[in-house]
Amino acid sequence: LWGHKHSITCLDLCSSLDVVVSGDLGGLICIHTLRCGEFVRSFQPSYFGNVVRKISLNSHGTLVAHMEDRSLHVYTVNGIHLRTTDADDILHDIKICSNGEMFVTGGEKGHVVFRAMKDLTIYSKIDLSKHGPIRCISLTSKELRITPQSFYVGSYDGFITILSEDPEDTAKPLL
Repeated sequence: LWGHKHSITCLDLCSSLDVVVSGDLGGLICIHTLRCGEFVRSFQPSYFGNVVRKISLNSHGTLVAHMEDRSLHVYTVNGIHLRTTDADDILHDIKICSNGEMFVTGGEKGHVVFRAMKDLTIYSKIDLSKHGPIRCISLTSKELRITPQSFYVGSYDGFITILSEDPEDTAKPLL
């Protein structure tokens, strides 16, 4: 992927849109085509030098970028800024879910946070801090047609916690 002047720190792709998004140490986000690797555009979410820590792209062409200053930015793949908020955490993972309407984050504080894509409102916050920082989040595949969708959360201490979109379910830790 060309267009970056600094080392790439994160990337995500959407095969249905033929798009790859990548972020770098200088704070630049670049958009490329997936099939040919052609450069499409680049933009800078915040001041120069603010590292892009994590990036996640949905199938509607909307991306969420987490910056070193703990800010969360939502953009379109056309580089149009939609909204910004303070994540209040150093995030280790971002996953977009619910058909692109929500996303879930996890980070150093050990909280799993569900936010609305449209306005970044927090829907739910689950405290898993007794297991240490959240290291990774994975979702059940949409193709499995599992309703509600399940989230697998990996913590620093090696625990995996299974969460469900269904508010009636409770967190279930696995060893």
